[in-house]
Amino acid sequence: MFQFKGHRQYIHGTDFYQHTLNAAQAQREDVVFIRSMAFRSYAEFQCEFSLTPPTQDATIPCSGKLALADGSTIPFWWQETNDAVTSRYEYDEQAVVQGFQITDQSIRLATPHLQYYSLIETIVALTKCLHYALDSEVDGKWVFAQLNLDQALPITTEDIEISVQNWIPKRFSVSDIHCAGVKVGKIRFIVG
Repeated sequence: MFQFKGHRQYIHGTDFYQHTLNAAQAQREDVVFIRSMAFRSYAEFQCEFSLTPPTQDATIPCSGKLALADGSTIPFWWQETNDAVTSRYEYDEQAVVQGFQITDQSIRLATPHLQYYSLIETIVALTKCLHYALDSEVDGKWVFAQLNLDQALPITTEDIEISVQNWIPKRFSVSDIHCAGVKVGKIRFIVG
């Protein structure tokens, strides 16, 4: 069951990430990691995971592809239901990024707080922090829109660096994700 993160009134993308891994690996032992995930809309109600295509009238806030052990990929979908999200958990986004350093269009956290926050939470929080440092006056807010991974995110890492590669001010960005100096994928943010 999903919970709202902090004071948000929608299911956060980082929670979709973790729930996707858990649900996919419960259904298929050969799921290695999330190859990609994209968000189409905010989800305000509970969502159900599926490895089969949804009906045309379904509300799909999140979908993507899973990487399998044999190197192939399979699609997944999250379908929003009418069931309310009835609980929330505390989340201190400033604590996640404590100690960051920004240089040009990159943000780095030398000692991530992974004993308290997941790597995906740290990546998203750092990317958001960088975006507001580069472009704080937006009509809306910078939000996590898409993730494309070249490999599974490591469980631990010495440092994390997010570097903007493509930037359309006040609208869109694509950034590289490096863990301990190794590029693991890309993250996209949009103004929503």
